[in-house]
Amino acid sequence: MADQSLRKYRQYIDCEMLLNRITEENGFMNILTPVSNAEEIRLFSELGANEFFSGYVNQKWIDDFNSLSDEKGILQLPINRRTPLRTNIVSYEKLKEAVDMAEMVGGRFYITLNAAFYTENMYPYLKEYLYELLSAGVNRLIVSDIGIMELLNTEFTEFKLTASCVVQIISSSMVDFYKNFNIE
Repeated sequence: MADQSLRKYRQYIDCEMLLNRITEENGFMNILTPVSNAEEIRLFSELGANEFFSGYVNQKWIDDFNSLSDEKGILQLPINRRTPLRTNIVSYEKLKEAVDMAEMVGGRFYITLNAAFYTENMYPYLKEYLYELLSAGVNRLIVSDIGIMELLNTEFTEFKLTASCVVQIISSSMVDFYKNFNIE
């Protein structure tokens, strides 16, 4: 346990040195960092990060689409690309804490909804999931699937959308295409 804490502390120190060098050289920069709880938001905000993302996996998704027989807790069918369960927020209460902490430190909080694809039978669940995110105060999503982008643009316009890096927008034609989905 002490080794794990020491490793995490060293990671924070390395991160702090990098952030200091970036801001000294370039002025201000938005730093987007992955988190899995509210405490990490607090710690990373103290180091200069101001945008945070996490996955959110509730028990219904685990029960309906996964089997966690693996002792490592790897999701067989993830709702995002954060497949180890421990890298996700796994309760509504913890999600709300993360949203509140991000707001308290003046940051932006995103939920990743960037699985490689979502099948038709997942969409009723995804609609419930999106309402749950809204009720927790989440209003920003990182997305990759065109079908989910269409759903968000027609039925869940409250969300601000960011294209996941896995989308690989590499041409002006692709930029124009994704503008149709109100991607920021």
